[in-house]
Amino acid sequence: MGCSNFFLFLGAVVKFRGFIPLPFQKREVAAKTISGSFLKAFEAYCKAKPFFWIAAKTISGESIINATACYFGIYTEDILGKSHAQEFVLARQIAMQLCRSQLHLPFMKIGSIFSRDHSTVMTSVKQIQQRLEEFDQEVSLAIAEIQRKLV
Repeated sequence: MGCSNFFLFLGAVVKFRGFIPLPFQKREVAAKTISGSFLKAFEAYCKAKPFFWIAAKTISGESIINATACYFGIYTEDILGKSHAQEFVLARQIAMQLCRSQLHLPFMKIGSIFSRDHSTVMTSVKQIQQRLEEFDQEVSLAIAEIQRKLV
């Protein structure tokens, strides 16, 4: 059974049986709710992968922008806009830095998401990195909270 087929099959079992996949350490308890060949496939998969998730929350540029806007109490349009107000600039720079560090996107791609030139993105990421290296509490706390919301 292919990996994607396995996830589809598991999704059907979850809906039908109300089974919730658990981390590898608790699979014995979960295994009691399933029997037969599916259990063998489940066991084989658990041995190959220490943690088993049906659908991981995917992080995208949009989700980073939304989480950043939520953290700073501003609109996503403010982050994507052209305003040079400090509250928007900091949020925009942090969102760009998170796109770079979390999504590993090239500067050109981040620039297209934010409607900015790649050199602007490079400068923004560099400024946030500098503030992190200087142990700037405001930036460190903001990034930690936004990352927590993304997971």
